[in-house]
This record gives sequence, structure tokens and C-alpha cells, in this order.
Amino acid sequence: MKRFLRENLMIVVSIALPLLVVGAFALATLLPRALVEPPTWDLVLAVDAWQPQAAAKPRRVVVDVSEGQLRAHVFALSPGHNDELPRLFEYRAADGSVHEIEIVVPVGVEPGEEGTEVVVPELAGRPLITTLTAPDGWQFDASRSAGGGLFRELFGSGSRRQPTRISKRGAILEIELPSETPYSYYGVRFLGWVERRG
Repeated sequence: MKRFLRENLMIVVSIALPLLVVGAFALATLLPRALVEPPTWDLVLAVDAWQPQAAAKPRRVVVDVSEGQLRAHVFALSPGHNDELPRLFEYRAADGSVHEIEIVVPVGVEPGEEGTEVVVPELAGRPLITTLTAPDGWQFDASRSAGGGLFRELFGSGSRRQPTRISKRGAILEIELPSETPYSYYGVRFLGWVERRG
């Protein structure tokens, strides 16, 4: 066996080294997750979106957070423009799922110059915390330099999209928006944290 190893050292190294690298990266990824408490706060995100065809009365909906409450305002656009209707998503910490929150603009609403406010029922009465770090210590991380990590870059599964993830003390949770979403993940915006539904 020793003679075989000496005569075939390069072959052995070429086989063993990739396995050791994979094992090291897997351990570095999984160990922090095992040592950190899971998130307890839900996360609300917005994805900027445009309708593919021009509308007869194009509208632009702007969402933001004021005094802890989500606000959605409708503005009128010049004829020939496409509707600009952002999509809202809620990451639910309880099971790690992502749920789309619908913004319904009632028929007959005439957008004013300063915007006409519409209610988003699913978030009505649910205060949002707009600091990037939630009360449980998890932090929203939208760094463009974090495209999936060195492991993904080495093994070909990295993404050029802006990552959407939260982190805490080295532990990272990636948030996957629905695959049927046709809009670039570069448009993801952090809106705030909300308490998990009872």
C-alpha cells in the first residue's frame, strides 16, 4: 500500500483534495446553522415590476413604510407608459416559505398628483420594523458581492442575480422568491420585519 501511494501520489492527491474541499465548505456552511437559533420574525420584501404592455390608463404604485405601517400610493402616468406595479413578498420564518401579498388597486380609483393611498389588507395593523437587523438578531443582507459564496463559484452553481438572504453570526439563510417571478432579483427591496403570525 505504501509503495502504491508513493508511486501514485499525484493521482491520490488529485482525488482526495476535491473531496476535502467539499467537506470543508459543507462543514463551514452547516455548522453555523446548527449553532444559531432559527429566525422568529417574518420579512417583507418588494420587487419592482412592469407590465409587458402599455395600459390605457397607466399607473405607478409606490410602496414604503411610514410610522411602522406599509403605505401604497397610486400615481397616474402619461398615456403610452406601462403599469409599474411592485410585487410584495413575505418570508415566513415558521416554515421558510415565501408568500406573495397582493396589492389590489380598486376599479375607479383616480390617482392624484400626490398619490392616492390604497390599503394592503394582509399587512394592515401589522407594524413593520425597518432596521436591517430584526429583534431576534437576524439581519437582512443584500450585498452584491455575495453571489452564492466561494463554494458555488468553484462548483458552478453560483448566481449572477443579487442574492436575497438573511444572516446571523455566520449562519446564512437564502430566500428563494417564486421561480415563476419574471422580474430580476436585482430589484428586490427590503421593507421591514413583522411579527410572525400567531
